[in-house]
Amino acid sequence: MIVASRTANHPCAKPIKEVEKSWAGSSSTSATESCRCITAASSTSTRRCARMSVFNEKAGRGFVHTCAQFRTLVGKRRSHGSPIHGNKPGSHIDFIRIRAMNCVLGPDVATVGWIPYYKTLKDIPPSAFRRHPKAWPAFALLFDSGNPSPPKRIGRMKGFMIDLLWKKRFRGALALADVQLYCDPTRGHHVKYRSEARPGYTPFNAYINGWFLGKPKTTLTYSLGDGTVSTTVEYGTHHAMIHHWIKFKIGKIGNFAAWMFSGQWAPWAWLEIRYRIQCEGAYRIDFGGTYLPSQTYYADWREVGMYNMLEASQSQIDGFLSSGDCHVAPGRTHFTISGRGTPC
Repeated sequence: MIVASRTANHPCAKPIKEVEKSWAGSSSTSATESCRCITAASSTSTRRCARMSVFNEKAGRGFVHTCAQFRTLVGKRRSHGSPIHGNKPGSHIDFIRIRAMNCVLGPDVATVGWIPYYKTLKDIPPSAFRRHPKAWPAFALLFDSGNPSPPKRIGRMKGFMIDLLWKKRFRGALALADVQLYCDPTRGHHVKYRSEARPGYTPFNAYINGWFLGKPKTTLTYSLGDGTVSTTVEYGTHHAMIHHWIKFKIGKIGNFAAWMFSGQWAPWAWLEIRYRIQCEGAYRIDFGGTYLPSQTYYADWREVGMYNMLEASQSQIDGFLSSGDCHVAPGRTHFTISGRGTPC
């Protein structure tokens, strides 16, 4: 049964038309006529009325479609001899509902954690790292294992994977893309997104060629770090909150070096994205992490801010180091962006 309905406080509040046909007797033409009826009734109202969502109530799943996409869906299912959402051929179009929903699309965001490269201790700019009692050898080796600075722009998720992750130019990385919030007071809200999170790499030049070949910037190999990823979603009355988080630390060789120089195993660093998006369109995104490493923040694949680890105070550095033996180091929110999303 095809039904068009809307929430009670929505401009298109009245049910428009019900059409019941068996799958065997239905056609893309009849689906088109039904969809036209819905579209015509909603065309004089707000734009959100024209955005349709095809629901399979029996399966409890929803997919957003325009009327044209719905007609295409029906046509494709018929051409393959199978009805929508896996119902048996010849059965009714089970529980298909066209209903207006408020859909908000937020920006793609990413965080890249990295260590700036300095060839020797004297090359490090004046900072708490350079004055620290453990500047040599611990921090000298840390900065000698540094990464190139992340790019100002990234070619969307594909560029994020190829230019950063596959080339191993980072210590830890997070990304959220295609974030869409569907708001329906009668059924509950639903958020869709793509996510990526990876622990990064330590260039091996800090341990072999750095000691024996006079510290050239030549990377022989990389040591993959350890990491744990978590993504959770919380829903409020008018919003959704995505918490995308990774904790990571240097790999086995670096971990052993940390134990040699400090008497403790390396602590866990972390990065996080807190992505809050509201039904009325506003969003707020908080980028956070530990005081090491440096972090670059992206919105719609352009750099919008960064945190420089050279700004850390000696107490913050000591707090990181004292969290050794595999404990999670302290950190905070370093950067925030806000704005308004666009209709899906």
